[in-house]
Amino acid sequence: MSKRAYFVSIGCFVVGLLLGVGGTYFFGMAYWGKQTADGLVMIKQAELAESGEKAFDAYQHESQPIAIYALSRYLASLKEMEDQIGSENPVLLTKMDVHFDMMLTHARLAKVYAAMGQPELSRQQLADALQCASQEHKLQTITNQAVLAEILARVDKGAK
Repeated sequence: MSKRAYFVSIGCFVVGLLLGVGGTYFFGMAYWGKQTADGLVMIKQAELAESGEKAFDAYQHESQPIAIYALSRYLASLKEMEDQIGSENPVLLTKMDVHFDMMLTHARLAKVYAAMGQPELSRQQLADALQCASQEHKLQTITNQAVLAEILARVDKGAK
């Protein structure tokens, strides 16, 4: 074999080695990047669940202004999560879960505002709750205040 054949074979080996290592690095980083992103989403959703538990606890056991504050903060977190959740492969929560929780949170706020003697704010929260229900096919049977109140009572009773 000539020197040229050795150089060509060594050159092909080096190029193949570089492509193999580079490709493995690229695909490995993409895979681990996705795993890291899923982990961060899971942490964010776990924090959201904890926030929901605290808001529900405040709704049941604290004074009305504190309950309104906690529920409003939770509602803001839900709206932020709604914007972040894509249609592809949610880790824990889907948009339907978020819309259901938003509906319940608006209904709870309406109940607290009604107890405080603020019917206008209560009506607005009820309208917002029904709007959240209308965004999901599975929740579209919730079309009025009576059905919403029945569902809220059932969920709140079950969560105690």
